[in-house]
Amino acid sequence: MKFLISLMLVLSVNVFAQNISADVELFPAGDFTAKSSGLTGYMVKKDGKLLLGTPLKVKVDSFDSGLSLRNTHMKKYMGEKKQPIITVSKAAGKGGEGVALLAMNGKSNKIKFKYAEDGKVVKVSFSIELSKFGIDDVSYQGVGVEDEVEVKAVVPLK
Repeated sequence: MKFLISLMLVLSVNVFAQNISADVELFPAGDFTAKSSGLTGYMVKKDGKLLLGTPLKVKVDSFDSGLSLRNTHMKKYMGEKKQPIITVSKAAGKGGEGVALLAMNGKSNKIKFKYAEDGKVVKVSFSIELSKFGIDDVSYQGVGVEDEVEVKAVVPLK
């Protein structure tokens, strides 16, 4: 019985976990995913529209790519010192698509996103062009980062 209760508790925490990941393509070859479970904020439905209940925020420092040296370089390029928190605001969507304002590295840009409601969470995906956020010429020992990054997030729906 204790096992069953423990399993239910673990599953309930994971179902409503807030997380964000960024899939990064490298050139000439390779890729990695940077993940964070430090996403805060939530979304609400009002009159058939999906809106932010509170701005979505994640600390640059909370991302992990699986390699400490890559983490150090990634956080530097993401502007950890200039703007330690990435923020999504003014998000609104309907019919699985929407628009929001993303602030990172001291710059703000509109992004288009896709979403799917899944019970008490919203699964969101969008792409960003790093160059629009002042992140250019990212390279280490001949390996560079492609300009377009795919982002996915799981956000509570209240």
